Amino acid sequence: MRNRTHLNSQVSEIVGITQRQVLSWTEKGLIVPFKESTGVGTKRGYDYINLLEFGLCKRLFSLGFGFRAVKKMLNDMRNIGMISNWANDFTEYYREIFERHKSHLDKQVRELESKGDIKKVEKLKEFKKKFIQESCYYPDKPRGVIAYFFSEEGGQPLVIPWDMETILNLNIIKQAFIKNDSGLLVDISKIKEIIDSKL
Repeated sequence: MRNRTHLNSQVSEIVGITQRQVLSWTEKGLIVPFKESTGVGTKRGYDYINLLEFGLCKRLFSLGFGFRAVKKMLNDMRNIGMISNWANDFTEYYREIFERHKSHLDKQVRELESKGDIKKVEKLKEFKKKFIQESCYYPDKPRGVIAYFFSEEGGQPLVIPWDMETILNLNIIKQAFIKNDSGLLVDISKIKEIIDSKL
């Protein structure tokens, strides 16, 4: 299912956009097809990751983002392989994200311990434990919300392994929004669910 490539008309039907949008978003560089047309008689082919990217574009445009903003977000995610890494092996993706941020979280724990703030230390330790454990609980139905911050301090976009309600209640996410002034949360697992139901 995931190894198949899809033509323009199939992408349109699966994602729920027009064939003109498929063509336009590709020609304007929002989507980089898995297989490019090489001349007369050959057609572009879009893979599973392309389908997720089309679904994300559709969602971002429906939220009112303009072309330039959507292209920047997609390019930022594509440059670090975020969507493909998450979709291909979400458990390994979450392990890598956790390891990347572990030293920062450990530093925060040490700072809070030195201040004697035991309550915050326990919350942060619980966050660390929950992050890696919960990402492995749903092997057949991965959960994930894209966190994207618009400021330079926001760091790389990433997919967080919980549902939207859990994420909105996390202090670490609230702090990130306060620190960066603006950001975006998009439930990529819902986009994936819709696409998977059409395949």
